[in-house]
Amino acid sequence: MFESIEPLDAYNKNINILIGSGASADLFPTLGLAIKNAKEEWETVETLATRYENNPDKKTALFMHYYNMCILPVQTFNPANITTAKGKINLENYEVFLKTLLGLLDRRKDLNRKINIFTTNYDGCLAHSADNILMKGSHDFVVNDGTSGFHCKHLHAKNFNTFQCQTGIFERSNYGVPQLNIIHLHGSVYWSKSGDKIEVKYKNDFKNIIHTKTLAKIGKFSDYITTEGGVSSKVPSVSFTSAQRENFWREYNKRKRQSRAVFTRAVPTSMI
Repeated sequence: MFESIEPLDAYNKNINILIGSGASADLFPTLGLAIKNAKEEWETVETLATRYENNPDKKTALFMHYYNMCILPVQTFNPANITTAKGKINLENYEVFLKTLLGLLDRRKDLNRKINIFTTNYDGCLAHSADNILMKGSHDFVVNDGTSGFHCKHLHAKNFNTFQCQTGIFERSNYGVPQLNIIHLHGSVYWSKSGDKIEVKYKNDFKNIIHTKTLAKIGKFSDYITTEGGVSSKVPSVSFTSAQRENFWREYNKRKRQSRAVFTRAVPTSMI
């Protein structure tokens, strides 16, 4: 038998949210591609990566496409530059979502008033939307991305267990500040390896790591796998010099998301 929970009691229970790629689908490309295999199944960056494991040129072209079309747009994202109606609605939905969660926290009686948002996305839409809400001054809350530090912010899972509280006059009462914990399970484009730690810098001044001449080589390749009607057996070949391949992989591996380095230890059960 399951014990029923009164609606008002739900506000005082631990709340954990999980969101994935669909949450930003109108802002950034996903790993899905527009071509199919021989079985009429849709291809993805992941399925082609497996197929091209022993084809250095096509594998390199695929990851160049992935970096150029999926990673770089996220790294250089600026909400002010959104031009499409769907993109603007997508970002507005993030704000509606966060305001809804804050509304739940406003009703919570506990001192520890926080909600955990687990995301498999590596974009900064949650942080951008939270900043926008704070700038408007309509809500008083804290965003906890798991970092600590001042000039240099470093990430650690234990930081998600902290929360802020305010004291009343003469410190006779305590008030828990509503808090949203944002946990990037698959890492973030704003993370970088710093020794044995993960440094977090929210910036969008990233430069394309692929040289212009090299980037031109994957034009037909990228166009084909993102245009409906194609099949994976006819994906155009690409030819790189060994230097072009080595230069790309060296720079790509430097910037590769360092997600599992942080979460090699399980997320504290006290968060759930």
